[in-house]
Amino acid sequence: MRARLVLWVFVGIAAVVLFLPILLGSGTFSLLVTLALGWSSFLQRTVPRLTWNWDLIGMALVSISIILFLAHKFLNGLSKSIAAKRGTAWSWPWKWTWSSLVALMLLFLVGMAVGGTAHQNGWIAASPESFLERPADPWQIGVEMGILESLGISSGDTEGKMKEVRRDFWKAKDENFPKQDVMSLLQKYHVLVVVDDQGTIQDTIIFPRDSLLREKFGGRNTLYGGKHNWESISGLLEKHQGHLVAF
Repeated sequence: MRARLVLWVFVGIAAVVLFLPILLGSGTFSLLVTLALGWSSFLQRTVPRLTWNWDLIGMALVSISIILFLAHKFLNGLSKSIAAKRGTAWSWPWKWTWSSLVALMLLFLVGMAVGGTAHQNGWIAASPESFLERPADPWQIGVEMGILESLGISSGDTEGKMKEVRRDFWKAKDENFPKQDVMSLLQKYHVLVVVDDQGTIQDTIIFPRDSLLREKFGGRNTLYGGKHNWESISGLLEKHQGHLVAF
């Protein structure tokens, strides 16, 4: 018996050593951990945000107490009446009333969980968004914003009016940056130019259209050079408000 136990322990350790790197490499292990312990991270995010409506809680406690008392009196009277007809003396115990209340509360929570699950499944099935989302690559975002910045939409390269800059840009042919690629980038990023009262371009501000991406990765600014955090970019937007034109 002991030898068989040692053998199974050895086989288990060998299986873990062999298959754990495969699970770690494929992401399956992290998926299993998330499925098993994901509720803990949910509680960490949700519990600090909870607020308590003490008026509603007090009313619920009073209502439950009244219902519990009336239900116990009704069941106790019914059981005494049945017992008297049978020639015995028996009363309905309080623990049965409490157990019934707990069972009803559990059924209520299960119903809420089922309803919430059905609602979320319906929302996911009807959503056009993909179930899987590739994490944002900071290097790729920097390169894409750099491409837009290098298209010559700046006063240093053109020293022209906004109308002429747009016309020259769409007429230009660039093998490195085909127009269809640039169009796809313009759908992902805001490209705003700062113009003076004469319509001459003074600066260019570029940042992602996605609010989460721009708060995380910021944007680019031509006049002050390079990449800046979102706080700096939003400061420039506020500073040049009224002189911004979308490219």
